[in-house]
Amino acid sequence: MPKQNKKVDQIRQLYHLADSVTRRQWQKINQKGYEFAHDEQLAKDDKDSLEEQGMPTFTINRILPVVEMLNFYATAQNPRWQAIGVEGSDIDVASVFSDLTDYVWHNSNGSTLYTNAINDSVTKGIGYLLVTIDK
Repeated sequence: MPKQNKKVDQIRQLYHLADSVTRRQWQKINQKGYEFAHDEQLAKDDKDSLEEQGMPTFTINRILPVVEMLNFYATAQNPRWQAIGVEGSDIDVASVFSDLTDYVWHNSNGSTLYTNAINDSVTKGIGYLLVTIDK
């Protein structure tokens, strides 16, 4: 049997601490909100009941256009990266970091990832960007 790494055990413990009943309830509620925003507003029982009564089962989604408009305004332009040197001699180094950050943003398809994070934030209640190194 292979020897387990202490870091792996620590991560497993943190995961089990975070994976509580409260977090699962929160995830379920936020998934319902996401589905509601994406026009899954009627439960199967509600839809069947409306059909039995001869009522229309379509919905008019007023949420999704607002979410799309928010996404548009939040992501209409790429961010402007600006590094500032501590003193006057650091201006050239700061310029290199600004250009490097801009290059990484464009090379990593940052606009699409940012749009997804904004959409998740608005519809699910949490949206984040995880920055890692792709070796």
